[in-house]
Amino acid sequence: MDIGTGDGRFVYQMARKNPNRLYIGIDASSEALVKTSEKIYRNPKHGGAKNALFLQARVEALPPELHRVADEVHIHFPWGSLLGGLIKPDETVLRSIRSVCKDGALVEVITSIDEDRDATELKRLGIEPPIDDEYVSEFMAPHFQRVGFSITEHGLLAPDNWPTLCTSWAAKLKSSGTRHVRYLIAQAAVHT
Repeated sequence: MDIGTGDGRFVYQMARKNPNRLYIGIDASSEALVKTSEKIYRNPKHGGAKNALFLQARVEALPPELHRVADEVHIHFPWGSLLGGLIKPDETVLRSIRSVCKDGALVEVITSIDEDRDATELKRLGIEPPIDDEYVSEFMAPHFQRVGFSITEHGLLAPDNWPTLCTSWAAKLKSSGTRHVRYLIAQAAVHT
């Protein structure tokens, strides 16, 4: 599952590479998804991906039909309320994400924040930089823990790995000299 899927490129490319797995892209806005969602209905020989699905939904109100279906959740380059819900963090947003995860599911969050260029948005969201390893460990981890996630890994992603992210934003980052890409991996607790 890709939450905040944007133009759906990640879901589309992963579905084409792995035809035996279902990929679901979710975004609050459907505008950017129009072209990609049309592609998935083509014949697979001509670029179709019958194992891809796109939904319009806010992260705070994910459909109940998605309850505990995901073994992986990807959130690449979130913005707006999704970014705030993850970084600030908002436990309502985290609980909603946890609701779609199977026990043991992995959640990958990748952000790219330029504290100068993005200062207005960070202020609007109530996020105070720096967002570094200490911030993740000391401030974010307890919130994730309370809703059933443990952060297992986090840090900076080397620029050589950015192209492997298969997103339009990752492609744009190649030319940026000031943005850092930070990743976080969390695992959903196993309920016994």
